[in-house]
Amino acid sequence: EYRAADSESLTERVLGFRLPIEGLADWVRGRPAQELERRGWRVEYQDRDSQQRPTRMRLTYPGVELRLAISQWN
Repeated sequence: EYRAADSESLTERVLGFRLPIEGLADWVRGRPAQELERRGWRVEYQDRDSQQRPTRMRLTYPGVELRLAISQWN
């Protein structure tokens, strides 16, 4: 069991790095730009659907790479 004062502190404790979850919902919705940076994280939108919603994203931070695939939007 893990506990922390906030979600970002919790990811740091569990994963070993601070994942900026606070901004993740905005990132997943997509932005007009192909890339953006926040708190040292770089977000690259690799693919979008016909409505321009992201379907594949790559998030990088020094020493960390996360890939996110969205198969269905509701």
